[in-house]
Amino acid sequence: MDERKRKWMESNRESVANELLAQSIKVKEEAYIEMEVANDILRAQTMELADCLHFLNSILEIKAYLLLSSIRFFACLDLLMFPRVVGE
Repeated sequence: MDERKRKWMESNRESVANELLAQSIKVKEEAYIEMEVANDILRAQTMELADCLHFLNSILEIKAYLLLSSIRFFACLDLLMFPRVVGE
């Protein structure tokens, strides 16, 4: 009887250990899935921000071009309105 009781107790211990291991695995799998979802959201936000940055950089390039063009325009206008005589 003692041998049967020992085997039964050992079997119960193994069963409990297996249950705890299964629960631990399940918790870790759920945490992994949540992290993957969060990563997907962050990847999408990163792509959106990269698109916004590209758009804003385009605006800055256009602004720089327009500024340079206006400087050139006013320089030419200045030369037309106030011509300089060589030797002055």
